Amino acid sequence: MGRLLHFMFAMAIMMPLSAFALPSNCTVGTNVYYVSQAGADTNSQAQAKSKSTPWKHAPYMHSFTGAYTHTAGDCFVFRGGDTWVAADYFTIAKGGSSTSPDYYGVDQSWYTGGSWARPIFDIQATLPHVDTNRNSNIFLFQANWVTVDNWEIVHGTCSTTGPTSQNYFSMSGQDGIVVTNGYFHAFEPPSSGCGSGTTGDGNGIAVWIYESVNSSSGCDGSFDHNIVDGTDGSGAQGYETIVYDPAPCAAISYNVVHDVCSGFGGNFTQADDNLIANFGGALGKFDCGSQGIHAHAIRSNNDADVYNNAIHDTDGEVIMLNPNLTSGHSSSQVYNNVLWHNVPIAIQTGDNGSSTSGTIEIYNNTIDCDSDGGFGSCIRFEHNLASITLYNEHHIIAASAPLGGVCLTNAPFSGGGCGSAGTFTYNAANNLFQTQAQAASTGYTNSEQYVFSPSSSSSPTVGIGTNSTSMCNSIMTFLCSDTTYGSSQSGGTLTAPAAKAVARPVSTAWDAGAYLFASTTVVPPTGLAAIVQ
Repeated sequence: MGRLLHFMFAMAIMMPLSAFALPSNCTVGTNVYYVSQAGADTNSQAQAKSKSTPWKHAPYMHSFTGAYTHTAGDCFVFRGGDTWVAADYFTIAKGGSSTSPDYYGVDQSWYTGGSWARPIFDIQATLPHVDTNRNSNIFLFQANWVTVDNWEIVHGTCSTTGPTSQNYFSMSGQDGIVVTNGYFHAFEPPSSGCGSGTTGDGNGIAVWIYESVNSSSGCDGSFDHNIVDGTDGSGAQGYETIVYDPAPCAAISYNVVHDVCSGFGGNFTQADDNLIANFGGALGKFDCGSQGIHAHAIRSNNDADVYNNAIHDTDGEVIMLNPNLTSGHSSSQVYNNVLWHNVPIAIQTGDNGSSTSGTIEIYNNTIDCDSDGGFGSCIRFEHNLASITLYNEHHIIAASAPLGGVCLTNAPFSGGGCGSAGTFTYNAANNLFQTQAQAASTGYTNSEQYVFSPSSSSSPTVGIGTNSTSMCNSIMTFLCSDTTYGSSQSGGTLTAPAAKAVARPVSTAWDAGAYLFASTTVVPPTGLAAIVQ
């Protein structure tokens, strides 16, 4: 089987045992402080450096009553399996530095119960810590360079009263905010939603996971290796949840996001290796649009590098970018993405207005634009751009669709009110455009483990692509391997990436689309351990 090589390697997250260690700037006995429900805030700062005499709450928790003096780079370790509640919300007034960030996380050797589990923050379907803009903030950052690691947060909500939103991680332009290895689920907004109004900062009423009303200047934060799961909980479940918006500037990598109203939007410049699925009302569980929520899977106000994502069953913008040299990023690159069963346009540029300075390079994507039963463009260029490159694409389109499902005025494509490129690089022989019937007859279906992947060495995407090894530069480093198929989830466990990427050939022809056909198997390396992210 063509993708067996990927499957054999991707059954678990394979990482060295050292992955259980604390960050390098956290030194036990020096700047590591322990926090447990079995602890007491009356313990001194020196005593809290021992697991046997921890605090019950961390400094900058609302419920903390102890004494503490901050030093940049301090680390707070919460006992796994313990639960803190809504009244324990955080206002993080001080942070670390770029080389020594403050840390709010875990030591996986320290837990209560029979095995390690994340510490839990239970919001209890309440709205604590409401600010003047009617936002309930759980982690409110007032300082730069803070990492929050391995928290499970449950029972977030919002309300028509006010109306009031809830922000799990809220900031206003702070830089270096990292949220990693989290599990966010069991949302409990009202069954009828939270209304279509806005809060004082202009945001829609919802549960927001990573929210910033202003962009940070350095774009040094990240939202990575997190699970956002809207399938459990009560009321509207995840369908009042927005993951990342409206203006944060942080890398978005290795997340699984599904059954929510909207995914990632803002001023970010990188989104890679994510699985995003089942949202925006596509399943009919909740009408996000009626709540005034603008749904999108990945949407940047700027240039961005978007690669190795798997996105399906969405009802909103799938990948929306705004290439413009004034954004501070040299160009946009979109490659190795697998996009299927999405109602709207798969890749779109230019909804922020016209631009003639931008550049976008699109390589080796597999895009199904028709299996939802209604035609949507595979790629639409809304306005003119300085340069467009379109190489090695595999598009599955409606029989009535224009060539390739591409809306562009440059030949051989049909304009249809779309923009044009000052410089357009394209070779028809290196791309494959098929109808659903043609794709199915040659073995490309959405019932495969890896959807629309080649099933044999004679599959029509195999060997027709342009060898683009020269493009595997500092920007498109991962183009020289095929797709990782995003990430995957089993309960609270994240597998990242979902598949091991296979190196594309250095000198011979590449395959079209996100996949490289490989018929051999590989045995996973030994001496490693699987971990729960």
